[in-house]
Amino acid sequence: MKIVEYSLRNKTKLVIILLCVIALTGLMYIDSIEHMENYDPTVAYQVGDEIIDTYVVGDKHYLFLPSWGIVNGGVDTEDIIVMKSENLPSMHIWTDSGSIDKIWNDKEAFEAGRMSIYDTQGEKLYSGGLKSVNTRGNYSFTNYEKKPLGITTKDVVSLLGLGKGNDYVMIPNASDPTLLRNHIARKLESVLGVEYDNLGEYLDLYINGEYLGNYYLVEKIEIGEERINITNLEAAIDMLHQKSGYEAYEDYRTEDARGKIFGFLEDFDRIDITGGYLIEREFEDRYKIEYEDNPSSFVTAGGEHFWVDSPRYCSVEKIEYIKATMDRVEELIMSSDVEDTDTLAKYIDMDSWAKKYLIEEFTKNYDAGVSSTYFYKDSDRVDGRIKAGPVWDMDMSMGNYLEWMADYCEDPTGLTKLSEHDFASPWYAAMYERSEYYDRVVAYYRGSLSPYVDELIESEIDKMADQIAASAGMNEIRWAVDYENNMYYTDKESSLRELKEYILLRKEFLDSVWGE
Repeated sequence: MKIVEYSLRNKTKLVIILLCVIALTGLMYIDSIEHMENYDPTVAYQVGDEIIDTYVVGDKHYLFLPSWGIVNGGVDTEDIIVMKSENLPSMHIWTDSGSIDKIWNDKEAFEAGRMSIYDTQGEKLYSGGLKSVNTRGNYSFTNYEKKPLGITTKDVVSLLGLGKGNDYVMIPNASDPTLLRNHIARKLESVLGVEYDNLGEYLDLYINGEYLGNYYLVEKIEIGEERINITNLEAAIDMLHQKSGYEAYEDYRTEDARGKIFGFLEDFDRIDITGGYLIEREFEDRYKIEYEDNPSSFVTAGGEHFWVDSPRYCSVEKIEYIKATMDRVEELIMSSDVEDTDTLAKYIDMDSWAKKYLIEEFTKNYDAGVSSTYFYKDSDRVDGRIKAGPVWDMDMSMGNYLEWMADYCEDPTGLTKLSEHDFASPWYAAMYERSEYYDRVVAYYRGSLSPYVDELIESEIDKMADQIAASAGMNEIRWAVDYENNMYYTDKESSLRELKEYILLRKEFLDSVWGE
């Protein structure tokens, strides 16, 4: 059944929005115009309870259906090419405004709406309201048409079996022609027994009837009972102070720290300020650019820059505490005194650091030790050691790179020690020289990672690729502009072969370094 009245109404709304924006700004991004023109909202089809628009490429009209999709009444013209996904659930979002143009061009903008998720057979797994939908990312937001997305649900919910929470991230894998690298890295986390791995689920995404391609749904990295399950210091602060408008408090700013002056002391008896904390290492240039957007941050004595993601608003006591803790960790890591290793083990969880390093080293992740590098610390009453992980931003890894990354990423041999990048932290290279740490790296490589990589090469990559093959085919047509402009891409088969070859050569090299 073709839906015309619905579509024309939305087309009128779209035109009005476009005219208003042009009148107000005198400027419209070319990618936004292309994004809107590629959809033909005069041709929309009822698919179950959902409405899906067709997509135009030249003189071809495509109808991208989810795995479970059957057009009510059938497609009534031979001019439309019908493509159907397989094996994957689908997510359908409807924004309150009926448009995504605002968020697509501004990652600070948000849209409220509602969402439904269906399994491969069309059974509705979840339906509920969304507090917000927004775009995310840094380089990925600026340089790719297919944007990373975040959603915040009104309900605390487990989507597709992931840990319960309100906040989820949808990774576009826009720079990875195989769409697999983020998933593979997270499988390595799982195989190594990382405490809080971030394994996700693939899905087909539709917003306001528009097919937006194959996305990888993961939990937002945050503290929570089914996320990073450590003491929730932020929740304790909120309970004590009734969420009393932290933004309004005066900023606490020094040369190397930023927080909030709450106007009262939070001593140990009222709030245990030793944890938990979630912090994120960022390189200096981006830290400076995004400084005003992050209310709590600090710089170590050695020049390592960190955001405090939780608690988001740190009092003077808390920001000085976590800074002093990381200063001490840094001092011990960079010390030439090997006897400091026993002391260092009281401050950091060496197993988590070894596993995090091993994943980053094996994959030769371009951002390793540079950006989006997470650490967390529980209360001293539980386990006050600094732990590393989970991984993030793994699309530029395992032989996938942009031209200016070639010196770091192209060669599958060599040890990076996460120190070759211009903005890299020196910590992991220093840790590598400590036998207690090095021995853990080798043991985890031999015992867990290397055997799994054999399976990965022999069968697992092919299984992963087969699962998403139909969706990947739709995604390739939908986002042809990214494949043409931002990838060294020939065809899917070549890309998969190159991925496997890189992993094989990487394993052969690391076997020569860490093998029996």
